[in-house]
Amino acid sequence: MCLRISSPLALLGLLAACGGESPPPPGDPVDCRLAGQGLFGGDCTVEVSQSGNERLIVLWNPDGSFHRLRATGDERWLETADGAEQARVEEGEATLIVEVGGDTYILSQDLVAPKSGG
Repeated sequence: MCLRISSPLALLGLLAACGGESPPPPGDPVDCRLAGQGLFGGDCTVEVSQSGNERLIVLWNPDGSFHRLRATGDERWLETADGAEQARVEEGEATLIVEVGGDTYILSQDLVAPKSGG
């Protein structure tokens, strides 16, 4: 009898735990247009880290998926740090338009440029 009562209670507890929204991805807001969407929005975030001479950029989508890129320090600006999809970068006046995996992001060139004294 106890098992029959506790099973529905356990299921109810699991459903309540799944009902909340997940926290937003880490990082600073960045404009993006996800695959299949027509308009840019500020729903994505970017995280930048530096380890020695290597500068990594992680572009987070609202659903938690992400793309890891590496700053190249040359005219290419960025390359894919892992995964099979290559990043395409178009240089603007002070921005970079980065497309990877069908998703497009608008980044400041200052965000990607290596910092002196690394």
